[in-house]
Amino acid sequence: MRSNHLPLPLLTAAALIVFVAFAVPGAATPQQSPPPQPASGAPTYVGSEMCASCHSDVAENLARTPHGKGVFAGLSVHGCETCHGPGSKHVENPDIVENRPLITRLSARQAAYELAFRMQATAPEAVDLSKEPERIKEAYGLNRKETAEFGHRCLLARRLVERGVRFVQVYCGAGSAWDAHGDLEGNHTKMCGRCDRPTAALLRDLKRRGLLNETLVIWGGEFGRTPMSEQGDGRDHNPYGFTMWMAGGGVRGGQVIGSTDEAGLHAVEDRLHVHDLHATILYLLGL
Repeated sequence: MRSNHLPLPLLTAAALIVFVAFAVPGAATPQQSPPPQPASGAPTYVGSEMCASCHSDVAENLARTPHGKGVFAGLSVHGCETCHGPGSKHVENPDIVENRPLITRLSARQAAYELAFRMQATAPEAVDLSKEPERIKEAYGLNRKETAEFGHRCLLARRLVERGVRFVQVYCGAGSAWDAHGDLEGNHTKMCGRCDRPTAALLRDLKRRGLLNETLVIWGGEFGRTPMSEQGDGRDHNPYGFTMWMAGGGVRGGQVIGSTDEAGLHAVEDRLHVHDLHATILYLLGL
C-alpha cells in the first residue's frame, strides 16, 4: 500500500512530543558544553585505557576473543573522567585505532559508559521542578489533585524538549484507564479532567518560549469508541473511525481532515490509513 502524507506545509521539527510529545529536524541541534579542561598536571587516558583501567570486565571479555588479544598490552594506566571525575581527559591514540580496526567495538562500549555518565550527571537538574515559578506550576495544575500527576509529566516534557531531548512520550491513564466498556460518561469525564488543563498549559508554554514551531505535538490513542452502547452505558473499541490531532512543528492549525458517517462509526470522507499518519510525521520531521 502506498502512503501519502497529509496536505500539511513542510517545516522540519526538532523535537517530537507524543501523548504523548515529538521534535522537528531543521531546528538547530543543541550544542553540548565543551568538556572541562584538565588542570595542570591532570592525568590523561589514551585510546582504550578507560576500559583497561576502570572497566576491566570489558578488557577481560575482549581478551578472550581472537581479535581482542593483545589490545591492552603495554598500555599505561591513568584512569578516565567518567570514573575519576573532571581533570582527566581523553587523548585518541592513532596507533590503537588505525592498527586495530575492530577497536570500534571497544570505542562504542567506552562511548556508552560516557553517555551514561553524562545522563546521570544532568538528569537531576532536568527533572527538578523546584525552581519553576509558582505561576507555571499553577498553569499545569500541579496544585490540583486531579491534574497534578499528568501536569507533572507535561511540565517535565517541556523541560526535556528545552534541553534538546528529541523524543518525549507522555501518558495519561496507564493501563486501561480510558477503556470505558461501562460508564463511558463517568470515565471520560474523569480522564478528560485529568489531561485537559496540563495539555493546554504545555502548548501555551511551548509557544511562549518559541519552541512550538520546532516541536511536533501529537495527541491520540490506539482507537476510538463505538457510537452504539455496550453493557448499557459503555462503548466498545472502534478502529474504523476516530480522531488524532497534531500541533506545532509545521502543522497548519484550524483544519479538519476527513469525517465519519452520520453514526460516527466509519470514516467515509478523506479516509486515511495509519501509514498516512506515519508518512505525515516523517515528512514533518524532514525524513
